Amino acid sequence: MINVRTYRDEDYDAVKINLQEGGLFNDSVDTRETLRAKIQQTPDSILVATFNDQVVGNIYLIQDMWNSFIFRLAVRKDYRKRGIGSRLIEESERLLKEKGVRDVALFVRSDDRELIDYYEKRGYISMEKLHQCMYKEIKLNNR
Repeated sequence: MINVRTYRDEDYDAVKINLQEGGLFNDSVDTRETLRAKIQQTPDSILVATFNDQVVGNIYLIQDMWNSFIFRLAVRKDYRKRGIGSRLIEESERLLKEKGVRDVALFVRSDDRELIDYYEKRGYISMEKLHQCMYKEIKLNNR
């Protein structure tokens, strides 16, 4: 049975594996300390999916008064195609709706047709003609 709940610090190792298997893990962003700080600030901003009490999927929510994003959706390879990602998305959308959020965005690589199709089947619309995402890493003095 699939259950979705909020992230706890003891879930870190499983979440790290999920992210690594999905090619999403980032050594500087996805540290235990960063996730701990994120849930301390916003307790329901990371959700995990469990199957037989094992954490097999996760999703991050980023939300402020202007924007809401779904980020880092990852499901362990052996558990894909079982509706776990859909359950995580549905629960994320439910939580955001409870907070009065009217829309949510996510990022997907423009060359990942399988993932684009996955999100389109769940009602997400491509905005590629409207915006171009750009990125810059800002190095701290002590790094």
